[in-house]
Amino acid sequence: MIFHKNKLFFFFVFLFLLILGLFVFKIRTSAKNIISINGHELAAELANTPAEQYRGLSNRESLCADCGMLFIFPDQAPRTFVMREMNFSLDFVWIINNEVVKIDENAMPEGKVYKNNYLSGQPVDKVLEVNAGWAAKNNIKVNDHVQFNSSVK
Repeated sequence: MIFHKNKLFFFFVFLFLLILGLFVFKIRTSAKNIISINGHELAAELANTPAEQYRGLSNRESLCADCGMLFIFPDQAPRTFVMREMNFSLDFVWIINNEVVKIDENAMPEGKVYKNNYLSGQPVDKVLEVNAGWAAKNNIKVNDHVQFNSSVK
């Protein structure tokens, strides 16, 4: 009888942990990372790890009109980006301390062998990739303040 009760207890503990894990996963994956610059909002995927940052938006067919990818780095340093294996053009918005410090517009797609390097020119801690023309369309300028929702650190 004791063995049966222990088995039942462990089953319910396992079931509880499974449901809790699924709930936490659902919250994390459904949370939107909203970025606002100059009053213009966009939903951003985060690239936090070196693997995510290396892959970036490579090999994708497109990016929705008000979407982007935000690269978050653990330190402030000069950065270099490339358009390796891209299928569409991008704007790069270089950010430090939540302020735009440079914008590279209309970076053209390149294949596996890329020729162009896009340099921050100064230390940055974040880089936002958006569809080409988004920065001009939304009048994004150097010194604009960038706001992040609470899920973006």
